[in-house]
Amino acid sequence: MTSYDSIIPCKNKQDFTINFFKLLLILGVVSIHSNVLVEIDKPVDNAGYMVVDFLASKLTFICVPCFFILSGYLFFNNITRFNMQVYKKKLRSRFYSLLLPYFLWNLIALALTIVKVLFFNYPSHGLIENGHLSLLKLFEGFVDYTDGYPYAFAFWFIRNLIVFVITSPIVALVIRKRWGIILLIPLLLLDINLHGFEYFIMGGWFAAYYKELKVDGVSAVSSIAIWIGVAVLSEFIELDYWLAVKFVAVICAFLGLLNLIRTHRYRLDNIYSRTLIASTFFIYAFHQLYCTVIRKSFENLFGLESSSGIILSYILSFLVLVGISFTLWLICRRLFPTATRLLGGNR
Repeated sequence: MTSYDSIIPCKNKQDFTINFFKLLLILGVVSIHSNVLVEIDKPVDNAGYMVVDFLASKLTFICVPCFFILSGYLFFNNITRFNMQVYKKKLRSRFYSLLLPYFLWNLIALALTIVKVLFFNYPSHGLIENGHLSLLKLFEGFVDYTDGYPYAFAFWFIRNLIVFVITSPIVALVIRKRWGIILLIPLLLLDINLHGFEYFIMGGWFAAYYKELKVDGVSAVSSIAIWIGVAVLSEFIELDYWLAVKFVAVICAFLGLLNLIRTHRYRLDNIYSRTLIASTFFIYAFHQLYCTVIRKSFENLFGLESSSGIILSYILSFLVLVGISFTLWLICRRLFPTATRLLGGNR
């Protein structure tokens, strides 16, 4: 046993592969939230705009869908028969890994929201009217505070995932037969938005019929090429049947990246990567609380009128968000280990 096994134990190659994949996906999510282009009303005709748009939008569109696939896979993995006993056990385990951190981080975000409204003149969106707190809006904000996002806006993924877990018996019915997955095809071709449920179903299907998630080297490289190809095309043209094309690209990225990580596991598995892996959920949860402030600070410093300003603002926003969140996790883990575990869903 190596000296760093206590940081985040990995029982086998599959454990490390999945955990490292989660880390990459979270970094992709931080990249999305570092996108300074959201402050530009019209596209700027320069190289910086295209570079940041590609890295923070076009290439990273697979991150959240891949998380939904992983969640479905891990939920249904090693289940031989889905029954009420299994369902209750899964719900209990997700209370600590999903529901509790969802509530705690939204509580923190609510407190910050109230401070911003009262002292920094942020819009309250009905939370505080004429100096009075609206109890109805207060509770509603845990699900939908504004524009379909809860107080902790990045946790819309967790909110949707909680719903998917509760409705998992539907997934069990769909994947009961191997051919059940084809039911998704007409929905995708008709561009019917299932808010990520299609990917959770796909993950369940993988757990039932493609448990090892392995492809050969050529297939892995080809899959990654398809994902990147779709990302490049979407930079220049609007793709027809986008949900169907996106679904294919996400599956390709999912299988390709997993197998690329698995192939290079022994190069990637070290004390530094395991420490970063252990901080993954905290980085995801904490960076959302201040990403807009960091992003706008660099925008004001470098400006968005030039390629260098756009690229520098994006890169430094990303590095600072990851750096501060990781550093705070190290401090919290040392000083408040129990609270940090609860905030991290016992991860």
